[in-house]
Amino acid sequence: MSASTDSIVSLRAIFTVPEGKLEEFKSGFAKFYENTSAGTAKTGSCLYYGFGINENTVICREAYKTAKDVLIHIGEVKQEITEAIAMIGNENFRLEVFGPEAELEKLKEPLAPFKKDLYVLDQGSMTFFKAIDQAEVEDDHVVIVPFFTIPDGKMVDFQKNFGAFYEQTKAGTGASGECFYYGFAVCGNKVFCREGYKNANGCLNHLKEVKEQLKVATDLVGEGGLELSVIGPKSELDALKGALGPLGTKFFELENGGLATFY
Repeated sequence: MSASTDSIVSLRAIFTVPEGKLEEFKSGFAKFYENTSAGTAKTGSCLYYGFGINENTVICREAYKTAKDVLIHIGEVKQEITEAIAMIGNENFRLEVFGPEAELEKLKEPLAPFKKDLYVLDQGSMTFFKAIDQAEVEDDHVVIVPFFTIPDGKMVDFQKNFGAFYEQTKAGTGASGECFYYGFAVCGNKVFCREGYKNANGCLNHLKEVKEQLKVATDLVGEGGLELSVIGPKSELDALKGALGPLGTKFFELENGGLATFY
């Protein structure tokens, strides 16, 4: 499958739920899904949307065509966000936002009330899906979530490796249709790789194709410099635990009701 330049804006809304409140918190998911399905998903502006859970941490993974679409979505779930944050407390909510620098600039002021990190998307980032105006389907794709903490003075060296990652992915899981999107984003001394796959097998195939590049990256950041998690359906997570569990990976099980419009 051919690659296109990635200009999508994605978010990770991260909720730390106090003890004893998780089931109550989960009861609010349906309204989030309902409003998103009737709004930005219906127009094709929301590309994917779903909640994943690991112990008492809940992450909403979500992506939109533009910053404007992000703001439209925030409006359509304003009441639900307000209620969710009130339940857990402001200190237990934060955002991670990833996208082109120009799109992030449009979000700085509207997102000012929230704790957040803005990651500027590298220009080499790619998408591999055919279209983003498909009818809504249940989202069951798998995302690998790596965050690298770069030692002082080594960011330039780390970024030099991006091209090799892109080349291997484009020729491998990107061409086969197993990888949906792939790209690096930077915030301060943190580097994130935004990557999504059709299933667990696609994830494993990708890890094989970038084995050498990943070793270069992990050697550069050193022990403790990589924080890894995965979000996806339980059956897919189970298929990844043997390979990724020993790395200290956190597995976030995707809740029912997630939606996608890009595949």
